[in-house]
Amino acid sequence: MDSHNSKIGSQPSGAQGSNHLGSDAAQRQDGLSAAIAQGSKTTYSTMSTKTEHDTQVGTIVNTEGTARETGADLKSHVSGDIPVLGAHSTSDRCDNKAQKRLPRSSVRLFFILVGMFLSQFLSALDQTIVTGALPHITAELDSSGSGYTWVGSAFALAQTVVLPIYTQAGTFFGRKWTLLCAISIFLFGSILCGCADSMTVLVAGRVVQGVGAGGILTLVYILIGDLVSTKDRGKYQGLIGATWAVASAVGPVLGGIFADKVSWRWCFFINVPASVLAFLVIMMFLHMSHPPVELYKVIRNVDYLGITIIAAATTVILLTLQWAQQGALWSSSRQIVFLALGGLGFVILPFIEATAPVPVVPLSLFSHRTRIGSYLASFLHAVAYSGIAYYTPLYLQAVRCQTASESGVSMLPLVISFTIVSTASGYLISWTRKYQGLIWTGFALSAVGSGLTIMLNQTSSNIAQIAFLILTGLGLGPNFNSMLIPIHASFGDETESAPEAIASSTAAYAFLRSMGISISSMVLFNGLANIDINGVPMSQAVGIVRDLPEPQRSLAVSLFSEAMRDVHIQITVVLAVAFLASLVVGKHELQSKVQSNHRLIEDEA
Repeated sequence: MDSHNSKIGSQPSGAQGSNHLGSDAAQRQDGLSAAIAQGSKTTYSTMSTKTEHDTQVGTIVNTEGTARETGADLKSHVSGDIPVLGAHSTSDRCDNKAQKRLPRSSVRLFFILVGMFLSQFLSALDQTIVTGALPHITAELDSSGSGYTWVGSAFALAQTVVLPIYTQAGTFFGRKWTLLCAISIFLFGSILCGCADSMTVLVAGRVVQGVGAGGILTLVYILIGDLVSTKDRGKYQGLIGATWAVASAVGPVLGGIFADKVSWRWCFFINVPASVLAFLVIMMFLHMSHPPVELYKVIRNVDYLGITIIAAATTVILLTLQWAQQGALWSSSRQIVFLALGGLGFVILPFIEATAPVPVVPLSLFSHRTRIGSYLASFLHAVAYSGIAYYTPLYLQAVRCQTASESGVSMLPLVISFTIVSTASGYLISWTRKYQGLIWTGFALSAVGSGLTIMLNQTSSNIAQIAFLILTGLGLGPNFNSMLIPIHASFGDETESAPEAIASSTAAYAFLRSMGISISSMVLFNGLANIDINGVPMSQAVGIVRDLPEPQRSLAVSLFSEAMRDVHIQITVVLAVAFLASLVVGKHELQSKVQSNHRLIEDEA
């Protein structure tokens, strides 16, 4: 090898030099092969060459004798095949630094996930926290109770409508700043709600909250796809499910405690310090690269028409459902016209998206049976989950005559079983790389558990109630976010040419789940909204049933018990249909690499 290196360093001349040059070239190639094969400590680097695709590729042999490809392959960078590590990634010294940075990168990822899950928890909490405080809110701001339904519906409607906007904003401007914008809007809306002096201002604040929560909802899902591979994604999706389970259970109880002990306004003020903390954590630790964009191209490529149609059609349909909940007849001209307009919007949407340069809803999302089955099953799961999480506390308070805090304790069998199974199922999918059996078993168990709750009434034993809630939680847990995994896996290597497919499919998933939650509370379980106890609307009647004298108390309990029975029947039917939809979900390989063109930027030094 010494003679070999000596010959490379010499400068031959003339014909003899030419012969030496040819000989040296051959020896150089042989020397490189030998160095690689024998683990030589020689460092060899080639000059970067420029191809017709402006691709620069070099080869480094490090001190262990392994060859690695480096450079700035523009096409690979845009498609997300390699992370952005900076120019220092072409030396062994910086390779050692990267290895030393691994623990710090793990800590940084931990803080990123804390910030994401905290913001997700807050947006989930605000879906249910007002439930326990509504009697106090309506008594103070609107004695007639006419604004009761809008306090929840305004939040859900705004959250659903803005999802497509955040999807494209995150694509063009990056996930970090879009998420920070969403958290800021949610924070402002929380302050506005806490300071509200009328029902109008409170509903307006809930709209602002919903706009922020919609961004948080979709961007957290999308960021999980940016940060981890499909193979490992189940673990984090399971944690999101657990986060929602805890928020859904704690919300009504926490709202009732705030309203009874402090003030209902703290249902919203509690978001302020937590939102600020989430904002600061994301600001400090989430540093991501994304394909460079030019402002004029962004303005030109935004799918204005698609976003407008989705927002308008969604708003019209949800408003129609809201009016129906307030007593409007489905046969009225307003209901018919608005439903027709909403349906027409979604009918023409595919034709609009087919011609959009960057469609907000690519048609390829619905070109595979696994995606179709997963989307439908996820939508129905959201409908059922929302109904169980929202109305079970009402059953416990109105039928079992429990206080808000007592109902929170009674919800623990459902919450604990849901949380454990949701988290465990994610890890199980990542470990086994199989999901079909888990999905099918989950829907079957939840349908059976929900079917058994039909038998619950004011005379049911506590053991039966606990057993039925545990079974329902065991069934609902695995499928809270597991359906997103086959959606992503169904793309296979297609994301090499369309790296935003994961983000687009995730946004569609979040939109359908949000629609399911909204529809669940607005129309499917409408029987409870029609309950009227001596002129007192359901919003206030739930909290006073246990204090009514006989025979009014028994009559009220009977009315609520019958209405809840209808709710459980409808939930069972929804879960049964979801089970059938899940049967078309196919088996796909879970990819081991991250498929995104938005990557974490490694720490310097």
